Formats: sequence, C-alpha cells, structure tokens
Amino acid sequence: MKLLDTSIHSTLKNVFGFDVFRQGQAAAISKILDGKSALAVFPTGSGKSLCYQLSALHLNGLSLVVSPLIALMKDQIVAWPDLRKRAAKEPNRTRGYQSPLVKWWCARGSNTCSNASG
Repeated sequence: MKLLDTSIHSTLKNVFGFDVFRQGQAAAISKILDGKSALAVFPTGSGKSLCYQLSALHLNGLSLVVSPLIALMKDQIVAWPDLRKRAAKEPNRTRGYQSPLVKWWCARGSNTCSNASG
C-alpha cells in the first residue's frame, strides 16, 4: 500500500474533522485512488462511507458514490419522531446546516451552494 499524501490527510482533517484514519480506511482509500476496486466491509458506523467520499474528492471528473446504508436508514426512521420533537423545540439548531461535503463543494466556488444550505 502506498502512503497517502498530505492532501489526503488535510481533507480528512479539514472536510471531515478527523485527525487519523480508522483501521482499514487508509488501505481502501489508497486502492481507490490507485484506480482499483475496493470493498470495505466494516461494522456499521466504522467509516465505510468516508473511504468513498474522501476518495471522490481527490479523483478527477465525476464520482458517483452509491452507499446502501440500510442499517443507518432504519436507525434514522426509528429516531425520526424524537428528532422532530427536538427540532420543534430548537428550530435554529439545524438552520444553515451543511454536510462536510457540501461545505467543501461550496468552498470550491460552486454556484449551487446558495440552494444547498437550506
């Protein structure tokens, strides 16, 4: 596995807010950036999506990341009633929220950002 350059670590820190990769992430990202296929089989919540999202930010052209996070979707559906109640109590808490990828895209000067922030 080749060493990931400093721009990858910078993206990890500045876009995603992490200082270090979790076990297996660097290997998967390295494969993807080398143009090879990668299958990341990690437990739920251990950072599979970051492997593909971070890689996509460093590849030329369009990258389509398809991630069927069924377990997380189920968790979100179960938590939805509680989240709605909390949001009603704190309406300003989520106003203007942007995911790390949206923030990164906007920082690059995308003209779609005015619509992305809600």
